[in-house]
Parts: sequence; structure tokens; C-alpha cells
Amino acid sequence: AWADKLPKDAVKLTADEVKAIYSGKTGIWKVSSIYYAPDGTIKGIFGKPKITATFKGTWSVSGNEMCAKSKAKGDPKIYTD
Repeated sequence: AWADKLPKDAVKLTADEVKAIYSGKTGIWKVSSIYYAPDGTIKGIFGKPKITATFKGTWSVSGNEMCAKSKAKGDPKIYTD
């Protein structure tokens, strides 16, 4: 929603290309960080500079989209991105 418009000649990434972008990498954001393991699991922290929660879950790719599901320790809710 916040991204710039793609060029007219842009093509969708393949599932393998999307997997390569995330696999073995860590996403670092203002209030959280998530590690995307090659086996499809994730683990991360929420809260910076002081950690307020840790979470674990899974990530997968369908077509050219990545989906992550996670659960924070002590929180019964499952979050989907």
C-alpha cells in the first residue's frame, strides 16, 4: 500500500525468487525483527530498544506472495502477515 508504482514492464517474481529473497535473512523494522529460516520457520522479537515479546511461527510462499503466521509467547492469538 505504501510502495511506489511498478514500471510498466515489471513482471511478477516466481515463487523460487520470492523464497530466495526471504530464506536465511532477517527483516529489521522499527519495532520488530524476524528471522526467516530456510526450513520455513520464523522467530523474532517485538519491542525496541526494550524487547516486550518474542514470537515463533512459519512462513511460506504461494505464487509471488509470502505469508507468515506467528504466535507470541504468552499470547493465544495467531498473527498473519
